[in-house]
Amino acid sequence: MKNLNQYIDQTILRPEATEQDILRFLEGVKKFKFYAACVNPCWVMMVRGNLPMDIKLCSVVGFPLGASSTKVKIYAAEDLIAKGCEEIDNSKGVRGD
Repeated sequence: MKNLNQYIDQTILRPEATEQDILRFLEGVKKFKFYAACVNPCWVMMVRGNLPMDIKLCSVVGFPLGASSTKVKIYAAEDLIAKGCEEIDNSKGVRGD
C-alpha cells in the first residue's frame, strides 16, 4: 500500500510526557506526514500551534478508563473542538449515567 503513513494516527498519550517529548513527537509526525497527531487534552493548544494544518489534531476524552459520565465527555469534546481538534477518540467504559 502506497503512502500508508497517511492513514495512521500517531499517538503520545503517556501521562508523564513533557513538553520536550511532545515537540520531539511532533517532529516525527511532520517528517513522516502522518494523518493525525493524537495527544492528551492538556497539550492540544501547544500542539495546534506547532502542527501543520494538513495534519489533523486528535485528542481523547475519558482516557484511559472511560469512567467519566456522558455529560463530562460531552463537555470535554466541545472544549477540544473549540481548541482546534479535528478528531476525538472516546475511551469507552462501564456506563453508569
